[in-house]
Amino acid sequence: MNSPHTGLVAGYMSLQGLLPLLSADTQFRKLLTNLQRASYIAQLQIPDSATAYVLAALWRRSRFPAVVIVPRPENARRLVDQLLLWCGEDAPVMQFPESENLPFERIASDPTSTQSRLRVLGALIDSTAQITPPFVVSSVSAAINLTIASDAFKQGTHTIRRGNRIRLQKIVERWTQLGYRQEPSVEVPGTSARRGGIVDIWPVGADAPSRLEFFGDEIESVRIFDPVTQRSSEETDQVTVIPATEVLPVVADRDRVRNLTSRLDFRNCTDDTHNRIVEELGQIENGEFHEDLTFYASFYTHGSIFDYIPE
Repeated sequence: MNSPHTGLVAGYMSLQGLLPLLSADTQFRKLLTNLQRASYIAQLQIPDSATAYVLAALWRRSRFPAVVIVPRPENARRLVDQLLLWCGEDAPVMQFPESENLPFERIASDPTSTQSRLRVLGALIDSTAQITPPFVVSSVSAAINLTIASDAFKQGTHTIRRGNRIRLQKIVERWTQLGYRQEPSVEVPGTSARRGGIVDIWPVGADAPSRLEFFGDEIESVRIFDPVTQRSSEETDQVTVIPATEVLPVVADRDRVRNLTSRLDFRNCTDDTHNRIVEELGQIENGEFHEDLTFYASFYTHGSIFDYIPE
């Protein structure tokens, strides 16, 4: 008697085998050719049940990064599950989630949601260097949420290599400015820790944290380590760190921010509220990390996921 798992495995293998059949179709090949033209718009009428199948085949054969916009968050989650079935569990299929915060709302943001958004942006901005380009699914609400500008994201992203000479305190301060929390030990993404001449960091989007050992100002080694046992394993040549927050005052256009804040209307605010906002904005401009930074996100986030898609 066959188990349900046997049927699922057989079904998955048969689905994978169907992809080349569609790719061999004349009309499908024509569509692929036309999609390489920037101004081409195709209107396809296909059953809902075939949407993931057709999209997976287009992505597989085009070898381009893809961003698919669907109406609602539940549509995005369902399509991601279907695409993973067609493309394989190891395929770089990702959902771009909705932002947890509304503008001017003093609520702590969910780091998981923020990091998922940044992971997608990092994959898109580096898609030309990847063997398999990313496949991103987003709801309309997630796509219209403003995020860190692509130029600011690039400016915040940096690669640290073995043999580099850099002041240890300087790199720790830079990570703090990029949104990394300083902890006694690194156990989750978006955190870093320092112990003497050793600094650990778990870059957002990375599968595992990295350990940098300094000899003076020189990075002597870069190793991957297990966040559970805290033991180092394989040695690597470098680690790339991307921003850990979408609100990055350190790389923001200060003239733009000052122009926006100068137009704030405090006529309906109490003196205490007015003074608090002015004081907090001053602290942020001076480079001081503030726990209510997301409250002021609208001054610093003016990018879009579409800015991250290669031409």
